[in-house]
Amino acid sequence: MLHASSAATPQRSFELVVGASDLAVVQLPSSSTVPQWALSGDKSFLSMTYTKEELSLVVNQASIPKDFSEGKVEGGWRALKVAGPLDFELVGILASLAVPLARSGVSIFAVSTYNTDYVLVKASLLDRAARTLREHGHEITYEGEKPDQPHW
Repeated sequence: MLHASSAATPQRSFELVVGASDLAVVQLPSSSTVPQWALSGDKSFLSMTYTKEELSLVVNQASIPKDFSEGKVEGGWRALKVAGPLDFELVGILASLAVPLARSGVSIFAVSTYNTDYVLVKASLLDRAARTLREHGHEITYEGEKPDQPHW
C-alpha cells in the first residue's frame, strides 16, 4: 500500500505481525563461536551478526541458559515482522516505522533478512508501539491470532 502524503515523501503502510515470544539481544566477544544453546534451542527466531567488535545474537529469550555469563544480555524484546517478502528496491520501510515510534518514545532494534524486516520493541512498550503504528496506517496482527479475534 502506498499513501501519498506529498509527492516528495510518500507514506507507506505495511502489515506487521507481532511474534509470540520474548526475544533477547546477546553480545559476545568477537572471538566467540555461536553457543550450542543458540543453535539447538527454539529457532523460531535466531539472528547472528559477526563484526570485528562482537558477535551479536537475537534469540528467543527462553533459550538462554539461566547460568549464562559469557556476555551481555538485553531481554524483553518483541518482534514486529513486516509481512513480506519485500522487494529490495523498496525504500523507506524502516523509516515509516521508526519515525512514528521515535516520536512516541519507543526505541527500536532493527533486524533485516533476505525476505523482510523485523522491528523489535521492548515488550513493556508493545501496546504503545502497536497503537502508534495503527494510527499511522499500519495493520497489526498477532502471531497465532485468528482473524476475527481482536487483541484489545
